[in-house]
Amino acid sequence: YRAAKASEWEILILLLDKATALPLDLSVASESSCGGHTVLHLVVQNDAPLAVVEKLISLGAPVSSKNGAGRVPLEVAVIESKNDSFAVALLGPTLAEMVVDINAVVDLETGSTLVHLTALHKMPRTTEALVKAGADVSLKNEFGRLPLEVAVVQGQCDGSAAALLGPTLAEM
Repeated sequence: YRAAKASEWEILILLLDKATALPLDLSVASESSCGGHTVLHLVVQNDAPLAVVEKLISLGAPVSSKNGAGRVPLEVAVIESKNDSFAVALLGPTLAEMVVDINAVVDLETGSTLVHLTALHKMPRTTEALVKAGADVSLKNEFGRLPLEVAVVQGQCDGSAAALLGPTLAEM
């Protein structure tokens, strides 16, 4: 936890490389100083190199663990770090074990779902992955906007908007 919290990525990678020889439990959340985050939450929140995120996932870090705020690492990647690569890595091989409702409102102020936020934060690969996973693109936020409208307003006509157009056109 100390290495992840302090953004000491080289030290964390060395520890992870020795994971089979060390008693390392990646599922434990640190309540005292880390807000209930697991190591995976911390590396996503602190913008670690993608290789660190991928290494943790390959070692079995739980992608469905919730932090003190009730968020899984995917939600932290979209809401806090706004990192498309992290979110795609978290969605990729682990979608089946996710315990997050991808259509739930995750931003109470705006009434936005993960797809609204990926469109807002210009995360086209994550938007596409969420749509393929069954995200409902017909849900509107508190401003009455569809994820497609959010993407267009953000100038994402060739990114997130393109991922959102497929299902939208099929529904028309």
